[in-house]
Amino acid sequence: MKAKGVIVHRSVDLLEHDLTWVDGIPATTPERTIVDLGLIFPETEVMRMLRHAIATDMVNRRDVWALRRRVGKSGRNGAGVIGRCLEALPDLAEYTESGLEVMFLEMCEEYGVPHPALQHPVVVNGRRYRLDFAYPQQRVFVEVDGRLHHSGLSQIAHDDGRQNDLVASGWQPLRFVYEQLRDEPGRCASQITAALRL
Repeated sequence: MKAKGVIVHRSVDLLEHDLTWVDGIPATTPERTIVDLGLIFPETEVMRMLRHAIATDMVNRRDVWALRRRVGKSGRNGAGVIGRCLEALPDLAEYTESGLEVMFLEMCEEYGVPHPALQHPVVVNGRRYRLDFAYPQQRVFVEVDGRLHHSGLSQIAHDDGRQNDLVASGWQPLRFVYEQLRDEPGRCASQITAALRL
């Protein structure tokens, strides 16, 4: 049966362990889905989705590499895309908590910014905080803000109170949003380097 305007793609290399069930419906596993993204999405989008999947523990790099090698042997289009994305991931990607944090580490590697401590714990005035990235010796911390997590008024008030506590105890903050890391990575890197020199 054919439906007008619908294109059906059938995979010749889909194995049983590439499948899972979601609410009784067969679907490809997260690893297989990530590998197949290069068939239909531009590389920048594949990278964005891979960052998120790695940072949220949806997939791990080793399993995605193994699957990419397997499907790449059959000459599959798109396998090169996920391969390039995997190669571009920073070494510490698995220790992040969001795709935006992975993106920040990529910027550090590309521009020679020293590697920061990730998810660095600090106690200020009896309050425990965890910093996205920190340079403890220089007392500089970096927060990366995505639109989803930092858009509500209560979240903004919490972030401001937290930052004020840290500044009052001698920490210097730097904050970057997704658009800055995407559009002006060199400027972000220069600001971090300058803060570390101070």
